[in-house]
Amino acid sequence: MAEGGALRFLQQLSDLERLGVPKDAGTDTSKGFDLGRMRRLVSSLGNPLSKFPVVHVAGTKGKGSTVAFLSSILRAAGFSVGTYTSPHLRSIHERICVGKPISTNGLDDLFWGVRESLLKVIEAENHTLTHFEVFTALAFKYFAQESVDIAVVEAGLGGARDATNVIDSEGLAASVIVSIGEEHLEALGGSLESVVLAKAGIIKERRPVVLSRQVSPVAESIIRTQASAKNAPVFSAFGKNVHGIIKSIRTDESDCFQVCDMRIRCAGENLFLDNCRMRMFGSHQVDNALTAVCAALSLRVEGGWRIPDAAFQTGLEQTNILGRFQILTHEQVKSLGFTSARVILDGAHTPGSAAALGTTLKTAFPSRPLILVTAMALDKDHLKFASAFSDDARPTLVVVTTADVAGSSVRSATTEALAGAWSKVKPEIAVEISKSVVDALATARKAADLDPGSVVCVTGSLHLVSAVLNLVSA
Repeated sequence: MAEGGALRFLQQLSDLERLGVPKDAGTDTSKGFDLGRMRRLVSSLGNPLSKFPVVHVAGTKGKGSTVAFLSSILRAAGFSVGTYTSPHLRSIHERICVGKPISTNGLDDLFWGVRESLLKVIEAENHTLTHFEVFTALAFKYFAQESVDIAVVEAGLGGARDATNVIDSEGLAASVIVSIGEEHLEALGGSLESVVLAKAGIIKERRPVVLSRQVSPVAESIIRTQASAKNAPVFSAFGKNVHGIIKSIRTDESDCFQVCDMRIRCAGENLFLDNCRMRMFGSHQVDNALTAVCAALSLRVEGGWRIPDAAFQTGLEQTNILGRFQILTHEQVKSLGFTSARVILDGAHTPGSAAALGTTLKTAFPSRPLILVTAMALDKDHLKFASAFSDDARPTLVVVTTADVAGSSVRSATTEALAGAWSKVKPEIAVEISKSVVDALATARKAADLDPGSVVCVTGSLHLVSAVLNLVSA
């Protein structure tokens, strides 16, 4: 392989985020990814997973937010926490965090320290190791080098055959499974049942499972059956014993948060969180916060982790991640050329997340005209996304555009396909096509100028959100 730093090295590997995942690659079958090669890769780096325990998070909707909430609670309790997530918004360095993203120099130093080992194992595996597999292994190595107390790791695709699923039962502190829906169907077997089985593959023998609210009773049943087969105790993060309410929402220019009360009875413990000021908006984020709280309680009870009650509320209130109902500041809005509009960035890309976003928009800005700017990946359900979104928050205008996925247009939906989906679902809503993100924002800006006080929501893809954030930064 050519000389260069970590990113140049990684760019020479097969990047399935950019190219697309093969059919059934995430299933626990002969067609699934070979975890053997991932185990051999991790072993060649000195078995870093033996150095720290892991909370492993899988699911469809809410993984990243749940990881962020749980990591923040653990940090508030005084622990050094490694966090691994995907995809990223502005820089791949965001995926590997110990308090803050790994620096460019830090990633390069990490890479040069293991470069010879990487070259040998890549050669031994006939160059089949992918960008995601190698980067995941580097994350584990970094956490070991940094001597983290615990890592919170988000599964990339599915769970059973995901590169992150090389954590053995001894190293697993808990599995967390958030809400599951019909996403990545081709890669995960073609049905909701096969998707659930793939994601339930992170469950390990006798290790705690924290289960979020599931839209489908079938999904919950399959997860509980899989847990029972492995003698894994299940802690429910929903139901009569675990609930939260949003009491008020503040969306002032100066400060934005929602005030929540939460009542949690989980793992034999009772926890009351009153007037919690969450900077993550929506009832779905309350669900994600409750899941994180239950996960932390399971660590406290099952694993003996010393997490004081005060750390729960502090951790939730300090959680704030980009691209999840992110309300841009006045300065950021102005940098995009808008005058009186509020601009929201949200990476919703599934029907479930679209419905949640629509409800949150309607609650936070009940009387403001809504303009939507959207781009999506080719493999998403455009019709169901449009239908779910417009049921709660009816836009006056939808501007469709295209945004590269992992630096390539190979997986990007065409503007014609997106326009067709919106026109079919809601023919009364005006739809305009823009060939670039810059043009789409200009179209939205023109419409917002004609209707002062409008809310402009950029959604449909974290890659689109990333493109807009880069414009804000510029």
